[in-house]
Amino acid sequence: MNKKHLLVRILLVILAAAVNIAILRLPTDYSNENIAFWMTGQSDQAFTARLYYLRASDPEGLEYNEGEVRQAGYDRTGEKLDMGFSIPADTVKIRLDLCDRAGQTIRVENLHLDSETALLNTYDLFEDTAEVKGVSIGPGEDGFVVITSEDDNQIILKDVDAENTLRVITNAKSRGVKIQRLLLCLLTDLVALLLILTLRSFMIVPREVLQNRGLIFRLAKNDFKTRFAGSLFGTIWAFVQPIVTVFVYWFVFEKALNAGTQGTKAGIAVPFVLWLLGGLVPWFFFSDAFTTGTGVMMEYSYLVKKVVFNISCLPIVKIVSAFFVHLFFIAFTIFMYTLYGYYPDLYMIQMLYYTFCMFVLVMGLTYLFCSINVFFRDTAQIVNIIMQVGVWFTPIMWNIDAMNLSTPVRVLLKLNPMYYVVMGYRDALINQNWFWQRPNVTIYFWAVTILIFAVGTTIFRRLKVHFADVL
Repeated sequence: MNKKHLLVRILLVILAAAVNIAILRLPTDYSNENIAFWMTGQSDQAFTARLYYLRASDPEGLEYNEGEVRQAGYDRTGEKLDMGFSIPADTVKIRLDLCDRAGQTIRVENLHLDSETALLNTYDLFEDTAEVKGVSIGPGEDGFVVITSEDDNQIILKDVDAENTLRVITNAKSRGVKIQRLLLCLLTDLVALLLILTLRSFMIVPREVLQNRGLIFRLAKNDFKTRFAGSLFGTIWAFVQPIVTVFVYWFVFEKALNAGTQGTKAGIAVPFVLWLLGGLVPWFFFSDAFTTGTGVMMEYSYLVKKVVFNISCLPIVKIVSAFFVHLFFIAFTIFMYTLYGYYPDLYMIQMLYYTFCMFVLVMGLTYLFCSINVFFRDTAQIVNIIMQVGVWFTPIMWNIDAMNLSTPVRVLLKLNPMYYVVMGYRDALINQNWFWQRPNVTIYFWAVTILIFAVGTTIFRRLKVHFADVL
C-alpha cells in the first residue's frame, strides 16, 4: 500500500467519524414540519376550499400571503368527504375560504389538526374562537352548517396553539428520529468501510472515464445526432416529446380532472404546471439516461468486440447524450417560471448540484444494469417497467405532504433516491431551501448513491471480459 492510498484511507476514516458526530448532534427543528389540517365536508354542489395560514415566525401584523394557498376539492355531491390541507407545524392562525359562490350550504365536521400520530387540537366554532365573513354558521349533526351569503367568504380560526403542536410532534417523533440517525450512521460507516477496502478498484472506472473524456464527448455528440437520423425534424424530436408530455399531464391534472385531483395538488403554492415541471424535468433525464444506458452494450456491440477499445466509456456516452437535452430543459424551466413572474435567483443554481447528484446515481445504475443485460436480455424490459412505476412512486405528479399516508408508507417513498433529487429541484425553484438545510436526506442520498456506484462498477469490471464472447 503506497502512501497516497494510505492517506486517502485515513481521510475517509476521519470523514466518516465527523459525519457520524454531525448526524448525532443535528438539531431537531419541527417548525417546518408539515402537518395536516382536516375537515369532513358535505354539500349538494362541488366546491374547492382554500386555506391560508400565518406562522409563529411571520412578522407581527403580516397579512395572509395569497401565494401560500392550500387547496382541497369536494366532488362527492351529497356524500361526506375527508378534506386535508398541508400546513407548517408552527401555524398560529388559519383562514378558510370554503367556496367562491353565494347561497351554497356546506356541512362541516371533525375540524382538527393531525400530526400523523396524534390529534393535536379541536376547534369549537361556537365558543368565540373564529371570525367569519360572508357566511352564517349554525349547529349541525356532529358539526356545523355553513351557508355562504357572499362570493367572497371566509372563516378565520384563532388561538391555534403552535407550541403545543410542536411539543406533541417532538414527543411523538423523538424515538423515531434517534433510530433514523443510528441507521444513517450505520449506513455511512458501511459505505466508508466499503470505500476503504475497495479504494483501488473503486477508482478504476472514474479514472478511465476522465482519461477518455474527449472520446466520450465525441461519441455522445454523435449518439445524440444519430438517434433521430432519417427523420424530417431530426433532433428537434428530442425536445418536443418531453414538452408535449408535460402539457398532457398538466391538462389531465389541472383541467380534465381538476376537481377530482385537488387532493393530490393540495399544498402547492405555485401554478400546477410550474410544480409539475420541477419534478418532470429531472425525471426525463434520469429515465432517458437509465433506459438507453441499459442497452448500450447491445447497441455498440461492434465496439465491445474491438480489443483495443475501452468499453468502460460506453455507459457514460448515453448519460452525456441525455444531458444535452437536460440542459435545454433546465433553460426551458427557468423561462417558464419567468413567464409566471418567478424570476431567477441564487437558489436556482442548485439545479446544477442536483443534476450532478442524478448523474452519479444514474452512472451506478447504468453500469450495473447494462452488465446484466448482456447476459439476461429481459433486463431492458424490466427497466422500462421500473420507470413506469417509478414516475408515480417518486412522487412527481402528486404532493406527498398533502396525502393522508401512514408513516411507513411515507418513509418508504422517501427512501427512493430520486425523491431527494425531485424535491431538490422544487426546493431550488419554489421552496427556496438550500440542500444543506436537509442534512439527513443529503447524507442518506450520497451514502446510497456511492453504494450503488461501487456495486455497479465492481460488477461491470468483473463481467466486461465476457461481453465480447456473449455478444
